[in-house]
Amino acid sequence: TEIAPGYLLLPTERPPPEGRLDFTNLIELPDDDDRKHPNEIQREIARHRELLSRREDYELAS
Repeated sequence: TEIAPGYLLLPTERPPPEGRLDFTNLIELPDDDDRKHPNEIQREIARHRELLSRREDYELAS
């Protein structure tokens, strides 16, 4: 709402939310969990797993 030219009446600040946020459903991932790595690292891990899998398949077939 404009009080005078160039002066506005601002609404009052709202109070902080009541209660606290509930973070009980969050868990810490183990260090060896791949989801803890960035996407680029996850793709690299998956690529190496695929290469190892192909190598094992080749060795089993020969």
